[in-house]
Amino acid sequence: MLKSTLLILGLCLSQLLNAQLSTSSQVIESANSGVQSFLAMIPQGHEQEYGFANRSIFSKVEIGEPYQTYFVVKENEAVFFKETQLWRVPLVVDNQFLALLTVIVKDGVATVVDLGAARLAKELQYFETTHKGEKNERILVRNTYISKDFIAPNFSQISSPSNNELRALNLQSQTLLFPISKEITTAGIAPKSFAQQTITATVK
Repeated sequence: MLKSTLLILGLCLSQLLNAQLSTSSQVIESANSGVQSFLAMIPQGHEQEYGFANRSIFSKVEIGEPYQTYFVVKENEAVFFKETQLWRVPLVVDNQFLALLTVIVKDGVATVVDLGAARLAKELQYFETTHKGEKNERILVRNTYISKDFIAPNFSQISSPSNNELRALNLQSQTLLFPISKEITTAGIAPKSFAQQTITATVK
């Protein structure tokens, strides 16, 4: 029975990762196609507000690996993750994350809808540099209950499929989530602490 359960969980995880990789490729393709038109919309003289020193570096922009966004859902004193098709894609120049494209996937079509978030781009790079060589599934978690965003580098270890199309927080996991703050990425917290903060929070 245990072997069968583990096999089913393994297949579910494999399907999730394959679907994410497929969508990620679509997101990258859309970002590559749309980046220059969005850069061209930045007003003259306002480049630094969007993370760029000047317009001359627009031609050097490369597309980084995208991050998918999940939202936290609280139900009956339990914490779940809700998948979205909102992706943030780093714009990279000389190995520096300067800004992010926002890409939305709807009905199988990926579309660039925004450019900006220079501070978040730097936070993502800080995390990737600090945790270089470690597993990184590139998942961003938005927790509106405590008004914080998190990086979940090993998302498959802190979540599991639920019967209501959500992913349940695995309280037994020792894998950390890393809160994003004004001081860049701070020390990680365990799922139990994450759940406790969420459950006891009062929505403002």
